[in-house]
Amino acid sequence: MKWLRMILSVRLFLIVTVVFLSWQVWMFTRPRPRPLTAAEAGANEKAVAEAVALIQKAAPPPARIGVATLINDETGQITASLKLRLSTVSGYDVLTESPIRRFLSDVSSAVGNASNPQEVMRAGQTVGMDVVVAGRVLAIEQTNDTGRISLQAFAYDTRPGKLAVNETLTVQWTPSWTDKTAASIAGTPALLRWIVWFTVVGMLPWLTSFGVVWAMEKKSNAASLALVLAYTVIAMGLLIVLFRPALAGAGPVIKLLLALAFCTAYNYWACEKIAARSK
Repeated sequence: MKWLRMILSVRLFLIVTVVFLSWQVWMFTRPRPRPLTAAEAGANEKAVAEAVALIQKAAPPPARIGVATLINDETGQITASLKLRLSTVSGYDVLTESPIRRFLSDVSSAVGNASNPQEVMRAGQTVGMDVVVAGRVLAIEQTNDTGRISLQAFAYDTRPGKLAVNETLTVQWTPSWTDKTAASIAGTPALLRWIVWFTVVGMLPWLTSFGVVWAMEKKSNAASLALVLAYTVIAMGLLIVLFRPALAGAGPVIKLLLALAFCTAYNYWACEKIAARSK
């Protein structure tokens, strides 16, 4: 009987393994999920903002947040948006790892470091998460230019030990003409946008040399400074319109500061050259 049970256990394990691998092969050969359209992404951002507002009100910071991948979020875009939006809330520390992995890791560490049975029994209380956020995407679609999304949002707050958020959100989003224009610009090759930007920045002081003449006639450092700042503001505004840089992380901020320094230095040099020629 002992050998029979072992054989049956091995056979069951092999069957489960073969079925699992076959399922994964079938999943691998399926078409990849399509990315969200611009309208669906807009609806997603609106729904995620509402969900985060509910979570922030029901489970106020400071808190360590674990976010589980939303059910039916095939591309992962909605979960990524939710994590990013939560990370912008002051006092929220959003974990990069999955809540399950964090739970198992912290419980295993607590059990390994336990010195008595009571500490083993309470190992779950050492998990470094205050709030667990999860949910399910019920529907996401686009009709004409309007995107619609319906999702369930859950947030369990371990501090009072209760389900803080259990809401179903249904929102829609229609792009304005500015959104359509921004989408059209974003679809233009980056090289072409850079050419446009450098051309405008380079030619603007020379095409508006009358501004330098005006500043010279004022014989005021304040007028000269205002002119240089005006050229720089126009250049940076155009940069933002063309590239819509995200300010998340040090990299984009450093690039913007470098662009600002370049524009300021170039505009000062160009104004000095134009002023010298006008004398």
